[in-house]
This record gives sequence, structure tokens and C-alpha cells, in this order.
Amino acid sequence: MAVPAPNTIPAEDNMEQYYGWQWELNANCKSEDPEYFFPTSIAEWNDRLPTLRKICGECVVRDMCLRTALAEGRQHGFWGGKSEKERRLMIRKVGLKRLIDYLDSNH
Repeated sequence: MAVPAPNTIPAEDNMEQYYGWQWELNANCKSEDPEYFFPTSIAEWNDRLPTLRKICGECVVRDMCLRTALAEGRQHGFWGGKSEKERRLMIRKVGLKRLIDYLDSNH
């Protein structure tokens, strides 16, 4: 089976075909402590944000991670290179369906 190019997102009905729901295995964060991606205070967010952005910055599944977080309504944590606040702002500005459609159509 062919694997999509880095930072591509197949349509939702093809996600399982491409990834077998295991796209996380290609994530840069797979060897990191998952708790690190869920800061519990503003101070922790401020301390961790540069490192979180670095980890996600060159990740080949970053867009898939973001799409999954948006589609599944994950409200907490750092997903797809975006903080909770950034994801909420994106949804408010663009709308959830439109944002997911955009991610699908551009990858």
C-alpha cells in the first residue's frame, strides 16, 4: 500500500485505508511522554510551547494530527502543532466543517 506524501491528509473515508488508524506511529512525538502535551497551567504552557512547536514543526503527520483533533473534538492538549487556544480560534474564525474540508482538500 502506498503511503501518502508527508503532511497529507486523505479524505476521512480513506483514513483507515492509508493509515489503518495507526498514523500516530509516524509522529515525531511517539517517543515523548504524552503528558508533556497536556500542560495544566499557563506557566507550563509558556515553558513547553517552544519545545512542543519544535517537536511538531517537522512532523510528517502534523496535519493528520490536527485534523483528527478537530474532527474528534479534542479540546485539551497540543495537537497538530496547535494549542487549545489556537484550535478554538481557528474554529471560531473559519468554522469546524470548513476547516476540516480545507485540510482535506489541500492535502
